[in-house]
Amino acid sequence: MRLEFLHNYPINHEANSLLMQEDFPNRSIFIQKKDYKEELAQKFGAKFAFPIGFDVFGLLGFFCFLGKKIAYGIGNHQQIFLAAKNKNGKKIALKKDTGEIDFESLEEAIREGCEVFVLPSINQDIFSRNDCKKVLLFLQEKCKDFILVIDVTLSVSLGEFDRVDDDRVFYLLQGENLGLLRNFGIVFTQRDIEIPFVLQNERIYEAFLLALEKRIKIKPWSKKEFFAICRENLGDKVGLFTPLENSATNTLALRFDKIKARVLLQDLFIQNIYGANGQECLFGLFRPSFVLQEMGYLQDESRELLALSAAEILDIREVANRICESYLQITTLGI
Repeated sequence: MRLEFLHNYPINHEANSLLMQEDFPNRSIFIQKKDYKEELAQKFGAKFAFPIGFDVFGLLGFFCFLGKKIAYGIGNHQQIFLAAKNKNGKKIALKKDTGEIDFESLEEAIREGCEVFVLPSINQDIFSRNDCKKVLLFLQEKCKDFILVIDVTLSVSLGEFDRVDDDRVFYLLQGENLGLLRNFGIVFTQRDIEIPFVLQNERIYEAFLLALEKRIKIKPWSKKEFFAICRENLGDKVGLFTPLENSATNTLALRFDKIKARVLLQDLFIQNIYGANGQECLFGLFRPSFVLQEMGYLQDESRELLALSAAEILDIREVANRICESYLQITTLGI
């Protein structure tokens, strides 16, 4: 049972194979080819698209190219977070009670002269949603000139597509969460911009198109029912870092009282249930979620997170019961 869908998306071998089918890195300009780039851009209502390395260096290069003071949400992907931090960006906080963007923090960034704002549509680890349309309206009211970069990756993984309908908005999409190997990304925009340091591989667009076409179709399950069963078993020993009404489809940011989630995950692993405490856990580190710590939670509190996301759950009660049984066994043993 995989309960880390958004943290560990299954690899699409067919889409990845497209990137290796060429015998030479550069196609002849005399060979006619389909415009996959335009087709991909149109999927998101954009006019233009260009590839980007989805790592600290690729993202840092993109932010430097934009050439303005940057502000970034603390719920961003780890690589976006680190790239923006290394550019001396201004952090935009998340509210503890809702997990949403703190507009007071956003306004403070505007007052400090920030003109590029980088936010995710769904916050990493806690899976709370940001109202990006509300953010756009807020920026239109408060700023004369700005760029809003929205990482739509987790939304697209869940089958939720939106359209780029403003030339001040850029969409950022990570390939890993569609089944491509790590480090491939695409930027969508209405602006015709040329970035001289980007060496384009036309196969990237074709691979993204296939990955989108063959993406895993999620089957909605009731997070309300799942949490209610956990409450039946554990009472107030289990809670939520993100309220149900603002958590993304098929996700729960469960909080288990006074436990190291890593121990819980080890026990579940033995039962063939795979989960994650957050991005740090995903990358093989024993550190708890940096998102929660940036929100003001202590390390021990951040370790209480089980970041649950699943494409489908056939038997909600069985899965919830097994997680709760593991928790009770561990707390009984005092581990």
